[in-house]
Amino acid sequence: MWTGMFLYLIIALSFVTIKDNKIPYSSIDVEIKDTTHNYFVSKEDVLGLLNKKAGKIIGNAQSNVNLANIERIVESQSAIKRADVYRTHYRDNKKMSNKLMIDLYQRRPILRVINFYNNSYYLDENELIMPLSPNYTARVLTANGYITEQPKRRSMSWTCQPYNVLRDLFVLSKFIQGNKFWNAQIQQIYVNENREFELVPTVGQHIIILGTIENYQLKFEKLKIIYQNVLNPLGWNLYKTIDLKYKNQVVCTK
Repeated sequence: MWTGMFLYLIIALSFVTIKDNKIPYSSIDVEIKDTTHNYFVSKEDVLGLLNKKAGKIIGNAQSNVNLANIERIVESQSAIKRADVYRTHYRDNKKMSNKLMIDLYQRRPILRVINFYNNSYYLDENELIMPLSPNYTARVLTANGYITEQPKRRSMSWTCQPYNVLRDLFVLSKFIQGNKFWNAQIQQIYVNENREFELVPTVGQHIIILGTIENYQLKFEKLKIIYQNVLNPLGWNLYKTIDLKYKNQVVCTK
């Protein structure tokens, strides 16, 4: 009796699966789930991409639509960090239908680079190169100057070389972006001919000479002391340059 019931369940589930596989897709729902407040990708972009590369989806049976392939197509876009593709069933006018669900998570840039050759791209929070988007420009820190390293593309992901100015820029920009005060105060990083970093502030007409990123956190602590005890009471345009390169001192030029 138990064997018969077990076989009956297997056969019944098989028929249900076969029936489900024949249910067509009636709609596609694209949701941008991340909270980065970037708008590199729109729902219309994704639907247009699927129309070109995934073939017919609406009206096609569930068994004829490869969800894993759709996921790969969507994730091939440079601005997309991850895509979750799945289906849901619903009843429409007493008839079962399928809906294709696509949840998108965008990449988050922290720095825009304009290199020595006037090529421009972003560095994202995972130290990956991210091409610019024609749809949207992120309001992030900018770096320019003598940035001669050319990013290399490997497969579908962009990566920096093991150690170069780009790596230092990533470390520096991530620190600035993660600090509320410095994120509001520093708007640009300039790389000079000696591969040293100069910072352009939002408030004040001075240039901050940081040098290399060695002991960069200590250098920012010294700069904050200058801001609080000198510039704040005497004026933000008191100095032309603030040099933080030297140990145990700050050299300011009027």
